[in-house]
Amino acid sequence: MINNGDFVDIMNFYDQYEVVYQSKNDDDKQFIEDPHKCICRFCGGTSPDVSFKHKAHAIPEFLGNRRVLSKNECDLCNDYFSSSCEDHLAKYLGITRTLGQMKGKNGVPSYKATNQLSRIDVTTSGIIIKDNEHGGIASVDTSNNSLVIKGECQPYRPLSVYKAFVKMAISVMPYSFLVDFTDVIKWIRYEPEDTQTLLLKPCLLIQKFIPGPRPINRLSILLFKRKNPTVLIPYMQFILATGNYQFQIVVPCPTNDKMLHDKQISMVSYPTPFDMEEYEFGPIKTNLIDLSGMDFVRDDPRIVTMQFDSYQKTSSD
Repeated sequence: MINNGDFVDIMNFYDQYEVVYQSKNDDDKQFIEDPHKCICRFCGGTSPDVSFKHKAHAIPEFLGNRRVLSKNECDLCNDYFSSSCEDHLAKYLGITRTLGQMKGKNGVPSYKATNQLSRIDVTTSGIIIKDNEHGGIASVDTSNNSLVIKGECQPYRPLSVYKAFVKMAISVMPYSFLVDFTDVIKWIRYEPEDTQTLLLKPCLLIQKFIPGPRPINRLSILLFKRKNPTVLIPYMQFILATGNYQFQIVVPCPTNDKMLHDKQISMVSYPTPFDMEEYEFGPIKTNLIDLSGMDFVRDDPRIVTMQFDSYQKTSSD
């Protein structure tokens, strides 16, 4: 069992965890490559039985990743993940991909309301909201100088969303650690939608929203390993930050987390650079989300509040 746990400062986090992977802070391509080339780390397939012709993104491109690529993900697995768990993640994010300005292959995606009467576009001039009085998705709160935007997600399966984050962690994980994640790799690639392989339950996501104009300009990826094997905290944690969001999960590891089974433990939250009392655009909003569900979630609302300095009503309002 994982609880909300302790939200600690950055030094306390590094007292308990060490970095085993960190994306570089530049524009150069970063390739994840195992010692044995042309062997897929997900299905074990080898060339020429499987092909490696497609560009495999270790992190989905729709999250803003154009730099971190994998040389050990075959085309079959790449297609499978794209149409399964990664598709569920894209639907789960929904309007947050637009408002968080996550640049995919064709730039930041537009958002269209379910009734097709309202939409949001991100242009070089900023965020443009075209609203309709019969299908309104935005409302202005002049007393708090805020704009409240309400959208909905397409149907998604929560556990598949969690699998998408676990798949990312496995994709960037140094080769030497993979031996401890054999069952988890099988789970994300072949097993049906259940949690029988996992010891850590529920499957939790710490999701942080950082207000302001795209505070995280460059996709950031971190993979941490527990320092002390006797401390009752999860063995490995994965953090991804892009646009206005930071996501964090425990990477399940039955081999190294056996002592946590049926224990009441704390999930340590990784602080953002903006976790300070006087951040100019307001406080960070943290949500602990249970992604253990195997049933489709439909009509899941997404509400985002954006602050503004001033509001001027025109004749077209």
